[in-house]
Amino acid sequence: MEKLKKDLQSAVDDLEIAEALFNQAVVAADQARVMISATATLKARAEVETAREQILERAATAESALEKYREASELEYRNAMQVATTRSRKLHEQRLELEQALADLGREIEAVNAAEAPAIAEAVSAEGWATQTTQYAAVVTRRAVSLVHETSAAA
Repeated sequence: MEKLKKDLQSAVDDLEIAEALFNQAVVAADQARVMISATATLKARAEVETAREQILERAATAESALEKYREASELEYRNAMQVATTRSRKLHEQRLELEQALADLGREIEAVNAAEAPAIAEAVSAEGWATQTTQYAAVVTRRAVSLVHETSAAA
């Protein structure tokens, strides 16, 4: 691609040089006409014609280089877009797979929670009973200790 870019720049530079030579030849031809010199006029016309042919040749070369560069640029663009599209599609596919895995995991968690719900409810109920029993036992123990203290003070 870089070579095509350099070729194009070189062709444009050559075309600009040919244009400058053509302009110089036209000026020389105009001067020859003013001097009314047939030999100088014929020579100047030949130089103008030669410069005109060089411009046309170099313009054709520049057009060819431009077309090659344009084709290479379009190919590079298409290839880059194809790579980006392929990568984007692959990432999208991976995202869908991850979303599906998350959905499956969510359903599995719900199923485990549903399966464990009775055991958890029983454990919570047992804990509640144990807490209530412990609290009741603490109250009874306090009453008994208090009763013991009251009875020993009265005796």
